[in-house]
Amino acid sequence: MLIANLRKNCTACAPIFAVVDPTTEDTFFVNAQLLARKLSNRSTNEDHKSLVNRSGLILENVTFVLLDEPPQALESPPEPLEPILETLYAELCLSSLDSSHMPTASLPELVLLPNDNLNPHVQVPLAGILLDYPIAYVPMPKPTSHDTPSYLNGHALYAFDICLRPLRTGDALELMKFSCPAEFLAPESSTTRNLNALREQLEVVIQNLNSNIDGGDGPQWEIVFSHSRITMDRVAL
Repeated sequence: MLIANLRKNCTACAPIFAVVDPTTEDTFFVNAQLLARKLSNRSTNEDHKSLVNRSGLILENVTFVLLDEPPQALESPPEPLEPILETLYAELCLSSLDSSHMPTASLPELVLLPNDNLNPHVQVPLAGILLDYPIAYVPMPKPTSHDTPSYLNGHALYAFDICLRPLRTGDALELMKFSCPAEFLAPESSTTRNLNALREQLEVVIQNLNSNIDGGDGPQWEIVFSHSRITMDRVAL
């Protein structure tokens, strides 16, 4: 009902739908067009710079980090995640890189994830994809002990905070927060490129927002990226 009302009363919400994890009851409100860019198409180019899973789906601008000791960047998403991505792909009926013409009349209001193989090894990176994070953590398939796993304890991280701030007066609105192991942020690394791509994407969105508010005469906003180097006892996923 909520999604239907959003679509009815706001044209910009036409591509919004909900993804529900039945095991945790977590709900993600997802922009289908943004997800279309993340799951952009099926690759026939072996030299494509994006991550390609075994089914051929391309994952744009995301680095998967396996929470091993030490953390490792994965060359592809975890294998159990692939059928879930295929399910989302089928529901969205994505067929090309150009998602601007994607039909939304048949877009479901809610997609219930299949509960087969839903565990943190799959759920955590899937959340990273749905939230459009440039970094998606991947817990190990099976914890090495019966204790609650402690992730990235004592590990040097960069914590990123992205806010929407008014140019005049008013409080900033936090858009997203995430972290990344410090060793993955070399200047020419794929992780750094993914962060730059996120910045460019958000800057375009804000430019469009500013130009469309009261014909460009309304409140003006800017995107603020800040980061700090931190070390924590554990990182919540």
